[in-house]
Amino acid sequence: MKNMTALICLLACATMLTGCNGGKDLEGRDFVMAVGVEEEQNNFILYTSVAKLSSKGEDTGTEEILYEGRGYDIASAFEDMNSKTAGEIYMGHTKALVLDSGFTRYGELMDYIKDNVEMGRDVVVVKSDNVKEIMSAKPNDMTISSYIYKFFEDKDKTDIDDLIDSYNYGSAPDIPKAQIKNESIEFI
Repeated sequence: MKNMTALICLLACATMLTGCNGGKDLEGRDFVMAVGVEEEQNNFILYTSVAKLSSKGEDTGTEEILYEGRGYDIASAFEDMNSKTAGEIYMGHTKALVLDSGFTRYGELMDYIKDNVEMGRDVVVVKSDNVKEIMSAKPNDMTISSYIYKFFEDKDKTDIDDLIDSYNYGSAPDIPKAQIKNESIEFI
């Protein structure tokens, strides 16, 4: 009887150790490294810079693919963008958020970010007069996400937590402005 109980326990444990049931393989995900957000005639335009993976499923670290999505709200813009990508958008590795300098729909953005548990709170936030140009840039032959994140690594920065706190307390966050100058990006 003890042997039968041990066998049942062993089989029960074995069925629980079969891996991520229903999980996504690396190849089934698009790892978003940077997000750009613009407003145009009450619609959102989103740009995502997605890591280009090697044939082994590893981030090459040198290339990102830019996708664009449009929608009446953030969720529909992400849905539009997700329909254009090879895999499912995954925000867990996002390093930078680039907001249009004239962006006003912070409430909707904050609600989406707070509900998106994948996105880390240490994402660096910058603004720009030309989000698409910044998102497409390759300063110093680096990806835009790596360049922004490394630039602010040892400097004061505005991150997602700062943005959420500022919004919640009704204050304006101090967001550095990114602009292209002499084929490089400077922050003011």
